[in-house]
Amino acid sequence: MFFPKLIELATRNVITISEQASIEQAVHHMREHNIRDVIVTGKKGLRIITAKELVKLSADKVPFTQSLDNINLNQVPTIAETANVIDAITLISEHVDEHLCLINPDGYLTGIISYSDLAASLDPQFLAQNKSLRQVVRLSRIVRVRVDDSLEQAFKKLAPLNQSAALVLADSDTQPVGIITQSDLIRLFDEKVDWQRPVGDYMSSPLVTLHEDMTLHDALNFSREQHIKRLVVVDEQERICGILHQKDLVALVYQDWAALLKSQKRQAEAERDLFAGGPVSVLIWHAKEGWPIEFVSKNIEQLLGYSSEMIDKSQGLYSNLIHLEDRQRIEQERARYLDEGLGFWESRYRLMHKDGSIRWVYDYTRPEYNDRGELVKLYGYLLDQTEYILLNEQLAVSQQRALQADQAKSEFLANMSHEIRTPMNAIIGLSELIDDPKMSIDSKTKIKQIQQAARGLMSVLNDILDFTRLETTQVQLVEEDFYLADIEESLKGLFQYAAQAKNLVFTIDTDVQFPQAFIGDKFRLTQILTNLVGNAIKFTEQGFVRLVIRIVKLEGEQACLSFEVSDSGIGISAENKAKLFQPFSQADGSITRQYGGSGLGLVISQGLVEALNGEGIELETLEGKGSTFSFRLPLKLRNDAQAGSAVNLDEPIFQLKGRVLVVEDNPINRQVLKAQLESFGLNVTLAASGEEGVEVCNQAMFDLVLMDIQMPGIDGFQATLLIKQTHPDLPIIALTASATQQSREKALQAGMTDHLCKPIDSQLLHFALARWLEQGNRPIRASRSSSFEQSFAFGFKLKGISIKQGLSRLEGNQKLYRHLLANFLRQMDGTYHSLYGLLLSLSNQNLAEWVQVKAMTHSLKSVASNLALIDLTDVLNHLDQKLSDQLVPSEVELNQFQQVMNQTIESVKFLIDNWQSEAVLGVFDKQGALEQLKTLKAAVHVNEYISLDRLTAFEKVLSKDLLERYYPEIQLAVTEFNFRQAEVLLSALEKDILALVPGEQ
Repeated sequence: MFFPKLIELATRNVITISEQASIEQAVHHMREHNIRDVIVTGKKGLRIITAKELVKLSADKVPFTQSLDNINLNQVPTIAETANVIDAITLISEHVDEHLCLINPDGYLTGIISYSDLAASLDPQFLAQNKSLRQVVRLSRIVRVRVDDSLEQAFKKLAPLNQSAALVLADSDTQPVGIITQSDLIRLFDEKVDWQRPVGDYMSSPLVTLHEDMTLHDALNFSREQHIKRLVVVDEQERICGILHQKDLVALVYQDWAALLKSQKRQAEAERDLFAGGPVSVLIWHAKEGWPIEFVSKNIEQLLGYSSEMIDKSQGLYSNLIHLEDRQRIEQERARYLDEGLGFWESRYRLMHKDGSIRWVYDYTRPEYNDRGELVKLYGYLLDQTEYILLNEQLAVSQQRALQADQAKSEFLANMSHEIRTPMNAIIGLSELIDDPKMSIDSKTKIKQIQQAARGLMSVLNDILDFTRLETTQVQLVEEDFYLADIEESLKGLFQYAAQAKNLVFTIDTDVQFPQAFIGDKFRLTQILTNLVGNAIKFTEQGFVRLVIRIVKLEGEQACLSFEVSDSGIGISAENKAKLFQPFSQADGSITRQYGGSGLGLVISQGLVEALNGEGIELETLEGKGSTFSFRLPLKLRNDAQAGSAVNLDEPIFQLKGRVLVVEDNPINRQVLKAQLESFGLNVTLAASGEEGVEVCNQAMFDLVLMDIQMPGIDGFQATLLIKQTHPDLPIIALTASATQQSREKALQAGMTDHLCKPIDSQLLHFALARWLEQGNRPIRASRSSSFEQSFAFGFKLKGISIKQGLSRLEGNQKLYRHLLANFLRQMDGTYHSLYGLLLSLSNQNLAEWVQVKAMTHSLKSVASNLALIDLTDVLNHLDQKLSDQLVPSEVELNQFQQVMNQTIESVKFLIDNWQSEAVLGVFDKQGALEQLKTLKAAVHVNEYISLDRLTAFEKVLSKDLLERYYPEIQLAVTEFNFRQAEVLLSALEKDILALVPGEQ
């Protein structure tokens, strides 16, 4: 629970007046500044004069020309400006004028607090939505005057009761027709009106009243909008039944919070010891020179090598642990933070390890002050960031290079679409031959070539997208067994037809000495040769293209091979030769117009050769005479003993350490991610929106955030920018259903650390997290979903569902998978019920409807992917792409979507109905049920996450009747984070349990 400091709520520009001034001047001062009271300063301290004092003085006929130091005014209680609202409630309620003055550590007045200020800080959501004014209105002494009473008569009625407002009644009626308030009185005093004039000439009318059935939530909003301090409450017959002050609204919230705060303080003290098992070390220092250590958590030994007892005895001053070069800076920072009165601060510095090494720490420090505003202690929370700092230093070296590549990437993406068309046209042309009824052997060969070309094209496209960063040193290489003959066959299949179409002679010449296999990255080598041969054919109009592969050196199990690609093409001048290996550059502009291309191919190939530890690509060329591109590459020879054995890359993965926040608006996706992360050993917190994610990050420390991109309200990009303002170094990984490079770049530009595509593969997720989180020594057990899938005799009939994939993403948690599938059915009846109709009526003219449909389709695609609803995922991928391209789906596409959706729903229902789940019904235990119900109510009251296991335990102590009547709705409310509804249902269940007589079930 967060309680703001009083200085954050106070009226800062306090209007004061000297005690040497007259009452008349004070009245004019109040009228001029439109305030109901003013602070009087002088030798008698801080006093206050309000409209109530003016009424009493007028009734006593005290001349307003008299100075303020000669009249009896109330002292205003003072309180430290750093105190919170709970500290102020008791003090302000005991003061007759209901004001507090805020004093800074130097004793100066810095602000003033009233009930109006406290009420302004309240959020109406904290008031019970269903509690009415009738339940809380407090009957107070209401002063009533008649409309024809004189102002003097009104004052004489107000003064004895110490009141400053009165209801005005009509002559012949008992119902009020207006009200005279503090603001009215101050205006009258300032204007020096005739006190014998009737009240009716100066009252505020018509009278604003509120019905007693209005909720507190609505009443608070109304009082703010209308700037009304007192709420006059009436019944059905318009009779006055009480006046509710703003202070009553304040008390309703803050007094309840006071008890909660006391409980949470006790809990915080107990939880402090829990840090001993985590990565954060806790220290408490006295506010004295050198910062003597009062307490240090036991896990300090992991950070610095000293036991907590050793630090207490020999390292008593915390300043002794700080690196000598950082001590002065940290002392200056702390002094500045304390002078500014900050509630916390963050810093990074070096500590000295027992063995003499240096450890970088992130320090979150919180000061504690006593009632006089004096600093007593400092609480420090230290997190080891040594590895993180060293990594950042290494990354800084390549940062400039990455910045320079950004512009080049944008230009590349603009040219890429044209480059794609050339091989696609060849594929489309060949595919037309498939429908030839007189298909010959040659046609069958061409069909095979189509398949090879398609595979080659997709490989090239995937690599181009990966290489837009131009960071070849980050390429992951794979060692595998391969034969050069396989590469030769692949290149012939890919380019033979293209060469024949241009009447070119395409040959591959290799040494006959080595039929044996090699060990290396076959895919990357093929990619290099594909690029060079493809360029040669593209830029050659007549003659030949030739690939020559030779052994240059052979030593033991290591070989060095040379590769040469020659052609009789256009060649290139010496002037333009240097441009070839620059990103997005070609010899001249006419080449792009005539031949197309992005200008990136040779740069990619050069980088790949270097990544494979080869010598860089060299070029020999004469303009108009052709070109020869060559490079050398080391490769391992495969021995006979190694034949048939591939390199095993399936290394075990280990548990991770840390606290992770998941920000995801869809409850199904939240549960899937939670299951995956908890299987890694991580502490997981869930947030259902961007707003909630920002709020949670401001209240707790996390090691990493997984951020969904497309969310209503504040989306993932906006939430990241807000979080980075206070936590600039916090790793944030984007979660999106889009796999495009553009999506990844946008995430990185928003300040995100990495980018993962849904559905999230567990191994890819672990790989991404392991870059930022500490790994443990215990390996993660693989999920056992296959045996479960095999236990379904009907599994092959479940069209559209991959049970194995679904359970794999949930680490084999069968109960959770069944629960999420049930949630999916509810969402199809609720959230996505109207999707098909919206798609059917979609038009380009209705932008708002288009945005809504796009968001729904994108969200459902993510849910279907996570649950392994494979057919629905495929059709939604297609629809999502069409909507992204601003195209309205055709009638055929929509019919396909409806059929797949209906089939998927039927399959899910069939799976759930035939699920062999264990019975959880136990023996009804009234006392046990009430005890568990009490803890559940407390949990939902503070919006605490409740696991399925915890709900199952509660399920077992309910009777059959109570289980059927209440449990399904309670489970739905809890799992969908509808805590308000869950609290209502639990209260109703508690009432029914208490009403049971002994023996009933």
